[in-house]
Amino acid sequence: MRKQPATLYRLRCQARTGRPIAAFLIAISPLSVIYGQEIRVYAFLPLIFVGLLWLGEQMITGQQINGRNLVLLGVVEWLGLHLHYIAGFGIAYVGLWGLLAFTRKRRTDLQGGDGSQW
Repeated sequence: MRKQPATLYRLRCQARTGRPIAAFLIAISPLSVIYGQEIRVYAFLPLIFVGLLWLGEQMITGQQINGRNLVLLGVVEWLGLHLHYIAGFGIAYVGLWGLLAFTRKRRTDLQGGDGSQW
């Protein structure tokens, strides 16, 4: 298995006979199939992180806090956790960001400020 990349490269360099053989070996290699299935999951993670940050920013700044956005945020978090456990870090970041922002806003409101900074 260790020599597979070198063998495939050598076969790919041979124009007529090597390329079909290299394509066939990649198609039947279990390791290539497994990595190919994992790549599909990782392709959606940036989209999940952007969605988390965008929805979190909209709700934290007070632009659109409604039931629809809360449900949408829950769905994005659920999808992220089903794609990969690393989405939990993004979910925790948005949660802590919101907690800090709302705590500061509440403290400002209790002190008599307008809270417009958040």
